[in-house]
Amino acid sequence: MCLLPCFVLFHFFEGVCAQPAVAALEISMSLDIPDSTTSMMNTSLLEVSDFFLLQVLASCGGVECGVLSENVVISNVTAGVPSTTNITTHTFGMKVRVQMPNNARTLSVQTSKTLEMPVVGADISQQLNFNASDYEIFYIRDGNRPYICGDNQIQPGEICNDGNTDAGDGCSAVCTLETGFMCHSAIRSGVDPETPGSMVEWVTNATANTKRLVILDTPETCTKDDICVQSSPRWTPINWSDAYGAIDLTTLPPDAFYCDRFCVETFTPPKYYEFDGTCMPITVNECQKGLTTCDPNALCTEPSDGVGFECQCDQKYFVKDAMGVSCATSGIKVKFTLGGMRVSQVAVDENEDRDNILAARLMFIDELIRTGYVNSLSSPASLLEGVETYPIDRISENVEDRHRTKRCGRFGGYACSGWTVIAKTARKYRICTTTGVQPQ
Repeated sequence: MCLLPCFVLFHFFEGVCAQPAVAALEISMSLDIPDSTTSMMNTSLLEVSDFFLLQVLASCGGVECGVLSENVVISNVTAGVPSTTNITTHTFGMKVRVQMPNNARTLSVQTSKTLEMPVVGADISQQLNFNASDYEIFYIRDGNRPYICGDNQIQPGEICNDGNTDAGDGCSAVCTLETGFMCHSAIRSGVDPETPGSMVEWVTNATANTKRLVILDTPETCTKDDICVQSSPRWTPINWSDAYGAIDLTTLPPDAFYCDRFCVETFTPPKYYEFDGTCMPITVNECQKGLTTCDPNALCTEPSDGVGFECQCDQKYFVKDAMGVSCATSGIKVKFTLGGMRVSQVAVDENEDRDNILAARLMFIDELIRTGYVNSLSSPASLLEGVETYPIDRISENVEDRHRTKRCGRFGGYACSGWTVIAKTARKYRICTTTGVQPQ
């Protein structure tokens, strides 16, 4: 007498039956079918059969499932119950069985999720205009067929099992990990990257708000979706101590080899860095990824070390807030000429002369703010930033002081160097006219 159903459900249940069921899928569900009667029409049954045949074939991906239309059997169809909202729509209960050639193909369907809700619900609604509910799916293993390499089930002696026996995909034809591959949540010695290691797990300390990577006693093993490329070079946290700053380095993963996807998905990078495809942190290109505070009319550049970003208003715009945070489309630009050091028998030192003009420009900007020519909210920093693309320009080494005011410098003579200086601001300003200072 068979006390349990004559099939084996993945993961742990096994029945003791005289005739163990072959590998298959069994689906139990209800379908709301519009424009129907209490008896389900053969055309609707055929539509449902074809739908699940195509779903199974799609879930097998590039693997030949060997499922034909005669392998899809619909049974236990109940009489249609009229809908409470539409009397022409009826709800039918049914079971759909899809026989599979072997356990491995059944597992391929299971891992694809193509026959899980809500995928089936969305697809059957879009393709057939049916509404699925009370949906359950059972994945059945053939009890007569032993587990073998290639059935996507890890058995003793296997390190990996990816559902096939192809070489070159990370898991070999004898279910060992190939060179350059390892399991997603595993760790390998920093001096022996080829020898399989142990599985790991992140453990969170809620009180300290920290997490640590714990090495488990479980040997490294994995199935198809968890086989990935081993990162090279290995992860070496001591090399990143400066980037992490004051962080306790013992909270970082140990120095070792990991799967590159594991680093990308679970490691916490230093500030301004990211794990992008490997276990080697790289600086984030904030400009390229749109992660800056730059105004849309500002130019964003990465500094030479790649850490952080810098913003500067485009030359056509006016600095409203320093560091390119805000750029205005209107403002004022003041251009004036300053006399530098007096020309005398002693040659003029251009560097000293330039430093004096720079100091004079800052004094001029301070005076613009103090006297109200520009809004008091302006700052020397924002005004100086606005003229970074306008360097002071020495237009002449010898400009004659026609009025002989002797204001050209501390040396004797009545001629001095001439410099063009620009001040530029987006703040409210006043214009100096012949009749005095007028609000603008």
